[in-house]
Amino acid sequence: MRRPTAFRRSSTGSHSPDAEAGLSTAARRHAVTATTPNDEEGFAAVDATSASLAGVSQGEGLTLIMQEHSQLCQTLTQWMSQQRKAVETQLAEQEHLINTLVQFHQQTVQGLKRSSEDAVACETFQTSGARLPASGRSGATLPATGDVGPEVSDSEAPLSKDNGSGAVAAAALAHLEDGFTNDEALLDSWRRCSGLHTVDKWVSNYHKHPAGWAALLMIQGIPEVTARLRNKVENYAIYSALFLSVSIALLTSPPSALTGDVAANQWTSDWWEIHLRRRIYSFCFGLGTALHMLSIMLAMAFSNALNEAARDSDVFRIFARGQGFKATVRTQRSFLIGCVADVLAIMAALTLYITWVEVLAGCTVLAAVTWFLLRKTKQQLFKNGSIVQYWREELGGMPDADDPYDLQVPADCFRRRAAASGALSKISEASPGVPDAKPQRRGGRRDGNQRGVARTSVAAIF
Repeated sequence: MRRPTAFRRSSTGSHSPDAEAGLSTAARRHAVTATTPNDEEGFAAVDATSASLAGVSQGEGLTLIMQEHSQLCQTLTQWMSQQRKAVETQLAEQEHLINTLVQFHQQTVQGLKRSSEDAVACETFQTSGARLPASGRSGATLPATGDVGPEVSDSEAPLSKDNGSGAVAAAALAHLEDGFTNDEALLDSWRRCSGLHTVDKWVSNYHKHPAGWAALLMIQGIPEVTARLRNKVENYAIYSALFLSVSIALLTSPPSALTGDVAANQWTSDWWEIHLRRRIYSFCFGLGTALHMLSIMLAMAFSNALNEAARDSDVFRIFARGQGFKATVRTQRSFLIGCVADVLAIMAALTLYITWVEVLAGCTVLAAVTWFLLRKTKQQLFKNGSIVQYWREELGGMPDADDPYDLQVPADCFRRRAAASGALSKISEASPGVPDAKPQRRGGRRDGNQRGVARTSVAAIF
């Protein structure tokens, strides 16, 4: 007869999980075999097993339940992480598929767009009368010399047609870009040279100019010098507007002490003083207002004249015949004289509070100190950098011994530009599509050659 298995306890006195599993298995086995009436030892073993199970404490049961719960949670966590990874992998595959489809669609749209542009370019060239290559006219590409291949099948014909139209479109775009570049260069040359022969003599005689603006135009260029002149006259206009705002207010609303009743007897010295003060105040502020307004108007007229100058020769002509330098000087002098007139009006008003002697003495001292400091600083600046006061000896300049006033290089450049004006006029005569008063000559090819020669001459000049 088989004997029940003995179980060993752990060092803590409790059964291990394997031992408990063995106990439960043994109990079931003995429960099956316990139906035999002669197996008394089996019943005794079952009773012993039940007694041992009953001896397990309540704390040990809770420990087993917690262990089972932790194992279950760990298993569920692993399963959920595996499911999450699978879902993420599926989403990534779907996104890749969508991006691939979108790229294919964009490539198809671009191909259709290029095909439509090539068709439009071909139609444009055909309507303009341009000579297309054989591949562009027939719609098929021809093999190169020494590279003869098999005949093109019907399935490959559309592809060859697209390649031929694409080459035609590329050639058309290159031709247009080349034409625009050449036209821009030609237009810039014409703007710089056209009409310079009308002021060639005046510019070349730079030793007799009243100032140095024409020389500055040759040296610095039209954009730089016109920007300097605009800045000059605009500064005078701005400060004239500031003085104008004050003088108009004082002229229309003089002090009450100046407009009160005359308390002195007629024809006395006090009576003459009051009337003289009033008239000096009114006339000087009126003169200052008019001169500051004139300065503003001169600056505006000068800027407007420069705005309407189309070519470089027109700017030179503004200084040669239009006396542009004198316009800037008049703007400057109008501002300065207007300031002096306003100061005299203020001096007349000050005699209401102090005597004439004190006003004259104080203003004389202030004017002398101010003029001395201004003149000293201004001379140091102009005598060392001005084209007139430093470089031109005939106008009082004192250049260094090894730095004479010689503008031969700028004058030669100007003469070459003036000479190019004739070549540009020939180009304009030879240009097709431009109405001309002279009768058209036969031989268009000859005119084209003449135009090419004129372009070459202009390029050689510059």
